Amino acid sequence: MNEFIFIILNTFNLVAVVCFYGLRKFRDDVHFMIGIRFSAYSNALYILNPLLLGSLLIYNVYNFYTHKVDVKFPWMRSLEIFFLWFILVAVVFYFFVYLVLVVLGKNLPVFKPAADWGPRYSTLAKSRRMFKAYNMAKEYLYRQERFRHLRETNV
Repeated sequence: MNEFIFIILNTFNLVAVVCFYGLRKFRDDVHFMIGIRFSAYSNALYILNPLLLGSLLIYNVYNFYTHKVDVKFPWMRSLEIFFLWFILVAVVFYFFVYLVLVVLGKNLPVFKPAADWGPRYSTLAKSRRMFKAYNMAKEYLYRQERFRHLRETNV
């Protein structure tokens, strides 16, 4: 029964972000905090994850209450086997991709980010390049000065 708590809390968390707070507002907050905008893949995951977690919760509740019954639907067993093999194959595939990208691809220029990668606005790009954990004050002062200058020129 304890496994349901994790699924329920994550489902409520994602539903709150997507439905109540708003995906666009959440995206803008994350972009402001870390300087990188969400990709379309991340947006799709924030929408699909509550559905997937909800279906996983329903499946777990069904298994919890029918666990003592020996009769199972044959398609349910096939689905269980498929997901178990899919997860195992995905882990092995991820390991090989990681091996190629990190270990073997250190010196390959294909696996390095482009020079123009990052925020498209020059102010945020410069601010992002300046940002380091040890000199956050310098980056903050630059951002304040730059936005003060932008406010003065627009007014």
